[in-house]
Amino acid sequence: MMTLPDLSAAFCRWWHDRSPSDEWTLYPGMTREVAALAEWFEVCVDAAIPQPGNGVLEFVEVSVSVHVWSRSGPALGRGQQFAEQARQRLAGALIPLANSSEDEYGVLRLREPELRDLTRADRDAGRHGLQHWVVRCSGQAQTTSV
Repeated sequence: MMTLPDLSAAFCRWWHDRSPSDEWTLYPGMTREVAALAEWFEVCVDAAIPQPGNGVLEFVEVSVSVHVWSRSGPALGRGQQFAEQARQRLAGALIPLANSSEDEYGVLRLREPELRDLTRADRDAGRHGLQHWVVRCSGQAQTTSV
């Protein structure tokens, strides 16, 4: 049975293996002081909803999010570049699902992601100086063996 923690672990492992630097990525349950960072990612699996299967294979509809944060100043514009790189990385990705002994039992197939700029455009935006993008993507996890 594919669970949200299992799917989250597989996605985070896949993201970590493709990240330019661990320093930039915060994973679910992780805390870190970000005041000194110019930009960083936060990744998570938002939902895992079981779907009717064929009695042999298991299907789960999955939603993932990658939040990209960037400070104004010298890093201005880099956050948007990172968000676009995240969008390209997620588009059509095939993420292997493996158990604790690294035996693959399925795959998560991601669809076309959506990129949104969530930067606040109010008077406080200049004070905190953070730019925020989110890349959301749905997909389907499927077992390949029983």
